[in-house]
Order: sequence, then structure tokens, then C-alpha cells
Amino acid sequence: MTAGQLDSMTGGREPEAVALAVREALAGDLWRGRDRLAALWSARTADALSADQQAAIAHNLAALDAALGQTARAAELLGFLQQSGPMTAATRHTLQQLQSVQIPSHRSSTCRARIAIVSMLFNWPSTGGGIIHTVELTQFLQAAGDEVALIHPVLPEWGIGQVEETCPVSTTPLPFSLQDWTIPGIQQRFRQAVDRFAPDDIIVTDCWNLNPYLAHGRSTSQIHITYYTRKFITGPK
Repeated sequence: MTAGQLDSMTGGREPEAVALAVREALAGDLWRGRDRLAALWSARTADALSADQQAAIAHNLAALDAALGQTARAAELLGFLQQSGPMTAATRHTLQQLQSVQIPSHRSSTCRARIAIVSMLFNWPSTGGGIIHTVELTQFLQAAGDEVALIHPVLPEWGIGQVEETCPVSTTPLPFSLQDWTIPGIQQRFRQAVDRFAPDDIIVTDCWNLNPYLAHGRSTSQIHITYYTRKFITGPK
């Protein structure tokens, strides 16, 4: 997203919320800016906005929808602008970009994203900083509107997966026995659980050296692997 794709809102003709949405988007918070503009667009008739004000909102909303991969909604808004009269240079630029570049989107229009978070060492109360990071990551994504499944194993003999009711997020536990606690067994169980959830993205968090094994063979989802510094630091000999 660049400043050239968004109309300047400094002239004082549009609602202050539009200027705020543009500033949020240019600062990197595309979803927040997009949601603010969408609310203005939905209320445009009740708010008795002028044609110029509606055009400014529609263009900026279309630009953000296109940047976020929502090409159908962007095209619908740009179609409205084409039928409403002469377009601004910024609007023509956005329309040209949309027509020339097909932005891939595998996400549902009713949900921003389905995200599976995989953790091998999850317990609650927390037994380490990585668990706090996993919980806060889950909360952050849910607050943004994403549907999140936190998937973790349960192996009492190793003290893994002991989650009390005080845990601030819901989890998907996978019970294991010592007999099936092998790399092939772990891969199979996690693959089945992830496939049932059918996520757009997978985030592999606190898993020590099992990260590549859990990511192996996942071709239908985007995979993000987190690493922690302590995994690579050894003490003096």
C-alpha cells in the first residue's frame, strides 16, 4: 500500500474518520483502516454524504480491499465509481492495477482467516516464555477477527499438555500414549487435526527441534515457523 493509491483527506471535505482510516492504512494497519471505511460506506445514505465524499470513501475502501486480496469487493466498488462520473487519477490507478494483477485469495469473505497454531510444549499455567507468546498470539489473532485453533499434544508422562480451566484461550488437545509418541505418530496426529480444521495458515510455535517435521508435507496452507533464541544458545563448556 502506497500513498499514491489513497486519496488525500487533508482538504477538510470528508469526515474525519476517513482521514483517520487513511492514516491507519498508511501506517500498516490495513484491516483497521478498511473496517473504518466499510462502516462509513454502509452508513453513507443515513449520513447524507455528498457524491464526492462517497467517491472518496469508495476509492480508498476499494484500494484496501484489493491490497488485502478481496478483489471481488474491490471491483464492485470501482464499478460504482465508474458509473458515478469522472474518476480521480488515484481511482484510475487503482482500477488499472486491479485489472492487470490477479491477487490470489483463498480466504472466505465471511472470515478473515482460519489459522492453526501448533505447539508441542503447551501447558497452562505457563511453564515457559514460549507459551506466553503462543497465548498472546492466539488472543491477538482472535481479536483481529480470525478463527484460530491452538493444537497441542497431551502426554502426562512427560508433563506436556496439562491445561487448567484458567487458560485464557480454548485449545484442541491431542492425547498421546508413550507407544505412539514417535515422529511418524506425531506427524500423523497433527496432520489429521490440522486437515479437519482446514486452515488458510499454519503457525508452528514452541516445538523445539520438531518444527521441520511438523511443517513437512503441508502444501495446501501457508506455513510460518517461529524460532526462539534459546534454541540456538549453548553455555560455556
